[in-house]
Amino acid sequence: MSKYEVAKDICDFLSIEYGDIEEVYNINYIEKGYVDSFGIIQLFLYIEDKYGISFDEKERIDRDIFTLEGLVNKILNKLGRDNEEI
Repeated sequence: MSKYEVAKDICDFLSIEYGDIEEVYNINYIEKGYVDSFGIIQLFLYIEDKYGISFDEKERIDRDIFTLEGLVNKILNKLGRDNEEI
């Protein structure tokens, strides 16, 4: 799975859950209001189910994953894939 495919998958999930969203690749989707505290739990559950990976407590509060770019990089890293450019 490519970086683009993972990013599109996460954007599609956010759009289904929260309606149309702007380009969120480099913005903090929590600060922008796209995802609230309950939504972040739903997002983690979706990712863990879809990709078969898990996030520990420390990873769940890492601000790097509060951008789509950081989250996609973390997913690909956990899957052992390169972080190619989108």
